[in-house]
Amino acid sequence: MNEEHVLEEINTEGWTSEEISRAYERRSELARQNISIEGGKASEVRTEDEQSDFLREESPTDDDYGGRHYYEPVPQAIEDQAIEEDEGREEADLFSRLLLSQKFLILGVLALIMVAIPLGFYVARMQQDITYANSELKGIDPTLSMVKLVQLTQQHRALTSPALGGDAASSTARVSKLKEITDAMSALDPLINVQLNNPSIAKDWGNAKTHWQALLDQVKSGKITTPESIAAHTNVLNDYFALTDRIADFTGLALDPNADSYYMMRSGLYAMPKLAEALDRTDAIGTELLALKQADSAQRAVITSLLSLAKSNQKEGFEQLQKTLDKNETAKDALQSLVTKTLNRLDKIAKLTESEILGKQSFNYDPKTYNGDIKSTVVGLYLLNTSTLEQLGKLIETRKARLLKDLLIVAGGILALAIISLIIAYFVSLSVTRPVEHLVGVMRQLASGDSTVRANIQSLDEIGVLARQFDTMVDQRETVSAKIQHENETLNNSIINLLEAVAALAQRDLTVKAPVADDITGPVGDALNYLSDETAKVLKRVVQIAGNVASVSQQVKAQSDTVIENAAEENREVERSAVELSAASEVMLDIAKLALSCNEAATKAILNTDKAQVTVLSTVQGITSIRDTIRETEKRIKRLGERSQEIGSVVTIINGIAERTHILALNASMHAASAGEAGKGFAVVANEVQKLAENAREATMQISNLVNNIQVETADTVTTMNDAISQVVQGTTLAQQAGSEMRETRETTAELVQLVQRIADNSKAQAETTQKLKERSMLIQKSSAETFQQLKDQGVQTDRLVGFSGNLVQSVGVFTLPKDREAEAA
Repeated sequence: MNEEHVLEEINTEGWTSEEISRAYERRSELARQNISIEGGKASEVRTEDEQSDFLREESPTDDDYGGRHYYEPVPQAIEDQAIEEDEGREEADLFSRLLLSQKFLILGVLALIMVAIPLGFYVARMQQDITYANSELKGIDPTLSMVKLVQLTQQHRALTSPALGGDAASSTARVSKLKEITDAMSALDPLINVQLNNPSIAKDWGNAKTHWQALLDQVKSGKITTPESIAAHTNVLNDYFALTDRIADFTGLALDPNADSYYMMRSGLYAMPKLAEALDRTDAIGTELLALKQADSAQRAVITSLLSLAKSNQKEGFEQLQKTLDKNETAKDALQSLVTKTLNRLDKIAKLTESEILGKQSFNYDPKTYNGDIKSTVVGLYLLNTSTLEQLGKLIETRKARLLKDLLIVAGGILALAIISLIIAYFVSLSVTRPVEHLVGVMRQLASGDSTVRANIQSLDEIGVLARQFDTMVDQRETVSAKIQHENETLNNSIINLLEAVAALAQRDLTVKAPVADDITGPVGDALNYLSDETAKVLKRVVQIAGNVASVSQQVKAQSDTVIENAAEENREVERSAVELSAASEVMLDIAKLALSCNEAATKAILNTDKAQVTVLSTVQGITSIRDTIRETEKRIKRLGERSQEIGSVVTIINGIAERTHILALNASMHAASAGEAGKGFAVVANEVQKLAENAREATMQISNLVNNIQVETADTVTTMNDAISQVVQGTTLAQQAGSEMRETRETTAELVQLVQRIADNSKAQAETTQKLKERSMLIQKSSAETFQQLKDQGVQTDRLVGFSGNLVQSVGVFTLPKDREAEAA
């Protein structure tokens, strides 16, 4: 332990040799006690606080020795700060309070968390995929039923056309097909309303059934034609196709994440039903054309369009289906032969249509054979479509089972690895905690005073190395402790000798010399002797300086009194100047305020002039706009007069036509009278024509009068408008003159404002200058007062300096200096 922690201040003034010896006997006892081991570590027996308490109990008190002491405790503020720092370090080191087993437990929990988080994400993803597969499976049955319903509706459409034409066999077949459709709808109702349970899809399904029932009512009543029936059936099929899309979207079939099932879904739900619809429409039109033995260009264009649509859907559907078959061997084994067979039939139908209908001008192919070939191809296509959707359901079921299996395998594997890891971690923690606990027990035995105990751990890990180093450290500690005890005894004797010399120096005798030993106290004794010599030299110099200071202080005091009198006179002069500047500043401020008021009034005047000028300009613009409007109105009225003249010309023409018509009517009446009974009817017509001609002539006369009146009024209006334009021009000239006069007034007012502004600025600047002079005079006055006061204070301090110099000489005189001792001896 460092010496400054035990004796922080030594004042041996008036001590005896016995007191000094007693103090250092206690110091030696502390040094011997500091080499033992306690509290589980190699450190002092007592803490610094305990040693301070011990020395405080053994040191002389104020009552026993009249204020003499050799120990001063550390200030309480410093001790409190040290305690707070230690507590802060303990609170910051949170993990140092935990046992190793607890730390390993925390590491295990963190490891489990790190494993559980990705496992949770994996399980959630797998569960999401399984849920998606379940949703897709819910859409398989409704789509299969919808494909069947589409097929039945197409067949019903084909049977309805001949039934409406009176074919009894077709009517019977249609009724049978209608029963199948009703059964299919009944089977589809729970799938849509219950299994899917989507209000929007259920609403669309209800609308489709409503359209179907309306079609049936029209067919039953016979109030629908064959083309209308085909169009209505096609609209219902479009409703079914749209509903199939909605079901695929809702159940997730339209966005299937797997390539094989996605391509199969695109083929079975979209391409094949559209292909079947195109073939069915081609069958109906092609069969009709073959029966007629000919076709025009429009009908050939329809067949060409339907055949092109069928080929496009065939290419899309079978290419996507083939992608699935290439990726999935199970689906390929189940569908490949049916796909090949259906493709061959489709190609045959396409070639047959191109050669027998599109490639010939007149047809001789049997329509029944053509109809039978397409019907069988469509049936085979629907068989393939149904098999494709069933295989799609199996693919999704297989994927769902695989996902469940993968989930169980991964979760079980991770759980098994976690258990194995926990077992390994347990044995690893034991291999660490057991040696550490043994090492802690050895330390506790050492702390209890058993210096012979050792760890003796022979493991090859870091704990074994630590234990062997600990044993080595304890052995070295025992050796060092014995050596320190011997050195402390020698050191204590040297310190006692130094304290005796210090006690003599404390009596203000600087001629005493401290002993210089060969141990560590030798430099201290030498330094103490050097300190006493240098102190004596300094004190001699201080005595000389104190005398000089006293002499100079008297001179400074005399000069200070003279300066104080001069400063008082200057202060009075400055006060008189400040009063005069204050009066001048107030006058200039009044002038500046008056100039500012004039400036504001001039500014308001120019603003009012600007507003008046703007108003005059607006008036000129308004009058100009009115003049333009009146001129435009005059032009329009003139054009109206010109149009009225044209109306007069037209009226003249009509009047001439009426005159001629009247003459023709008279001639016709004459010829009718000459014809006798045979011309009576014609005479009646001639009379009516004559009356009509007279009415036309009267109407043209009225129109002519009105046109003349309009022309007269138009001429008067033009004259009035010209007068108004002249008045507007005069008003514009007057307004422009007023604007010019207002502009001149504004320029004159602006010049006045500038002059007033210059007066205001100069007045303001002069007021500011006067104010600054006033402020500076106040500062000079304040500075003079402060200077005077400081000079007075300096005089007081000079008096104190004279007193201090005398006290300094007296204080230094109490020391016994080497020169003084020699003088006394002489």
